[in-house]
Amino acid sequence: MTGDNVMFLILDVETTGLHDKSDHVIQIAAKVLGSDDKADLFSEYILPPIDRIPKEIEVLTGISDSFLRYGGHDEATGIERIGPARGFSGVFLDFKTFCEDRSQGKSLVMVAHNAKFDRSMIEGELRRWRFSEKLDRNQSQDLLPRSLSEVFDSSVDSLRLFKDRRMWKTFTNPTSLPMPNTFKLGCIYNHVFGVSIAHSHNAVADIQALDRLLIHKTMFYDWKDIANEIQLPFSKILSTT
Repeated sequence: MTGDNVMFLILDVETTGLHDKSDHVIQIAAKVLGSDDKADLFSEYILPPIDRIPKEIEVLTGISDSFLRYGGHDEATGIERIGPARGFSGVFLDFKTFCEDRSQGKSLVMVAHNAKFDRSMIEGELRRWRFSEKLDRNQSQDLLPRSLSEVFDSSVDSLRLFKDRRMWKTFTNPTSLPMPNTFKLGCIYNHVFGVSIAHSHNAVADIQALDRLLIHKTMFYDWKDIANEIQLPFSKILSTT
């Protein structure tokens, strides 16, 4: 799925852990591939319904429990946030609107590093939202988002993309670098640009890093051809979960 009728949206989430049934999303960030327009960047923090953010998650992401509950300076964006972060439902509805406004009728392709994780964590939140006993009695469940398939047409996992040998130095692609030994986003970024991702494991920093990699004009100029082969339609994704 490539061409003028397609828009690529890079997505990342930060979470309280690795399990979609018990852990929660604490940040969603997304941006239109290759766009420098601030309007094409979505970033929201989310206050999860737990007593506090685990300490190890605070250390890993730089997102503190205090920051989510009371606000403060966001090192990743340089923005001062006032007051508590919103819950998942309000943030997701704004995210869905953001995606619809950007796509303008084009097919929307989600690009994420280890996309299965981001998708499963968001889908887990959507399940809890739909079946929570705390749903607004005046809100029909039929109006609630059921899955990411209502937002995206297909998904491309950049982890799988960068593991493809055609992305790296070969006889047909002599201008690229040798394949790295590991495919974590930060390691690929350092391999290509020789520097670490500033504020790594913040969703905004990570989508900006992935964006910079994918728009590299001399190394990965034909990545969309590979992406077209490995993309998964959301109907197929949902049928395997």
